[in-house]
Amino acid sequence: MNQETKTSLPGYKDIIQEIGKQLRARKKDFLKRIILISWPVPTIFAIFRLKNYLSEKNILTLPEKYDLWFFVIIGALVILVIFYYYILSAIFAIEKIVWIDSYFDNKNLDSKTSWKIAQKLLPSATMLVSMTFLRFYLWIPLFYGSLFYFYFYYFLQFNISDSVGNAMGIIIIFLLFFIPIYFYYLRIKLRFLWFVFLDLYGQEGVLATEVFQEMKKLNQIRKSDMFKKTLIINLGSDAIGIIVQQVIENLQKGFNSLGVGSQVLGLYMRSFAEETNKQITSFGKMTGVYLLYRYARQSLYGEAQKVNENIYKID
Repeated sequence: MNQETKTSLPGYKDIIQEIGKQLRARKKDFLKRIILISWPVPTIFAIFRLKNYLSEKNILTLPEKYDLWFFVIIGALVILVIFYYYILSAIFAIEKIVWIDSYFDNKNLDSKTSWKIAQKLLPSATMLVSMTFLRFYLWIPLFYGSLFYFYFYYFLQFNISDSVGNAMGIIIIFLLFFIPIYFYYLRIKLRFLWFVFLDLYGQEGVLATEVFQEMKKLNQIRKSDMFKKTLIINLGSDAIGIIVQQVIENLQKGFNSLGVGSQVLGLYMRSFAEETNKQITSFGKMTGVYLLYRYARQSLYGEAQKVNENIYKID
């Protein structure tokens, strides 16, 4: 698995080829993880749909008190499934980064080992997510919350004219359109965050601040070209994901027009298909950005790869 060090900025052909190579290398592991993550959600809906079907056909009608308990149990299961889904999704997100990094580190990790590593990285990754939110995202609810507060406060307290109030309202709505643009910008800006996290993990005195500083230095390498390539990688992956999602939704509509058995089957198929689309799309983005990360490291430090043995000691 020795990789040739790239001395020039990776082209789109290189990126696409590497994405395909990484997907082929982990296709069986992807299948296992997607089934593990996605099975509870359609199961809950399937139980609910089957219960309604049996009631409609008078095959099984529960007394009112048991019917109430059924909804209580389903509600509790929904809460458990939400926690289950988001915790396992977070672990899998870390594992995908470990897969890519370990491949270029020439570490042949099986899925059991990579999953264990990802689980043990979860607390530190959660802390980094919290610090990232405080540093880059917290100002958004604070700013817009203050904006709405002052708008309604002055509007109600001082009886400002309708024309002025409407103008202020239009300005606030216009500013709201910047939120998704800013989120997309942050996705590009923070592109190297998790790769830096892996490379610095376990080093004495390294905190979130050091991770952000290292990321900032790497972001300065061929800043304009890197930004453009990362943007195109994200836009291209998102566009493919949207197209696939539309196909999945159309297939689901076809199953819904059939019997209850087909509807339940359609629920499972849609859940697995959507999760597969989501995970493969994100993995493709990670792989493409990692090639840019290697180039940035090569330009800054004279070496494309940094093998952090602290990652592999925690298994």
